[in-house]
Amino acid sequence: MIRNRLIRTVAGGLLLLTAAWTGWWFYVVHAAIGGFRDWAADRRAEGWDIGFARIESGGYPLTVRLTVHHGGISAPGRLWSVASDALAISLRPWRFDRYRLESRAAVEFTSGALRGSRETPLTAQRLSGYYRRDDRHRLVLKAAQVTGPSGFAAERIGISIARPIEAPQDTRAPILTLRAEVVGAALPGLLPPPLASRFGAATLDATVSGPEPPGEGSMLTRLEAWRQGGGKIDVSELAMIWEELTLRGDGTVTVDEAMRPLAAFTIRVSGLEAAARRAEAAGLIDGSTRRSIELGGGLLSGGGDGRVRFPVAIQDGVFYLGPAAMGKVGPIVPGDDPAAPAVGPPPPTAG
Repeated sequence: MIRNRLIRTVAGGLLLLTAAWTGWWFYVVHAAIGGFRDWAADRRAEGWDIGFARIESGGYPLTVRLTVHHGGISAPGRLWSVASDALAISLRPWRFDRYRLESRAAVEFTSGALRGSRETPLTAQRLSGYYRRDDRHRLVLKAAQVTGPSGFAAERIGISIARPIEAPQDTRAPILTLRAEVVGAALPGLLPPPLASRFGAATLDATVSGPEPPGEGSMLTRLEAWRQGGGKIDVSELAMIWEELTLRGDGTVTVDEAMRPLAAFTIRVSGLEAAARRAEAAGLIDGSTRRSIELGGGLLSGGGDGRVRFPVAIQDGVFYLGPAAMGKVGPIVPGDDPAAPAVGPPPPTAG
């Protein structure tokens, strides 16, 4: 008798706990859908274009998963857009500061700054990542099997972004840190055959400092406010591996009054001799040119590590490789270049 009563008590307690948990799970689902709709409404009021067909919930009992079907978002002025037929957002019902993202269909990205993406979007067959809030906002995204305009393809692209919880009062303090990585990328037509158009890997580590751009206004207005406040990007590492050639660099980037990049970098290259021999074997250069490259590389290398060092700069809308002007660089924000100077003298070389 006592045993049966104990069993009924335990079973009843478990039933109550299950009912309470089920009620909490549905409450979190309702709150998450409402929060997403409120967020979308707020962004629309700021000029964003956000749309979706429906939101499907699932994941019971330990996960709340919202799948947004036929959704898309465009920044004000359609500077960029993202769209997917199915994107899942998941969280634990007891953790509201962490979300996981996973695409259930291909994800398409377009940008006015990415030439050709309007006609041929940058498309990832798989996209995954997470958002976490601890001492700062953190967003990590990984895209696989990526294709894009001009035959671009990559095995994997990863992006990690971190922002402070509150905008710092010191305009010299970082407002964003970024790490981007591209693995197994191919750019057909970039290099003449038989040289390989496939790059092993490329990475970028950068920190953005300056005043927090205003939340309203065009991209041009926000960028101008950031520039006038002394905004800059410190690139601690820019690296690329192509065949035997390895390139690493660091420097600083900002924008000038015409919204064009203003940059100064130091680039270190290793494997230059092997690359010259490969170009000679491909018939792209002759033996005399190959020997000149090897001799020049030996004269420019320092530190005993065999790496060649040279400056790279963008100034007054002109791209410089060492003292040589290589071509024009347009404004970051698409549109007419208000100041289109002819290629001028090289910028002064840093001490």
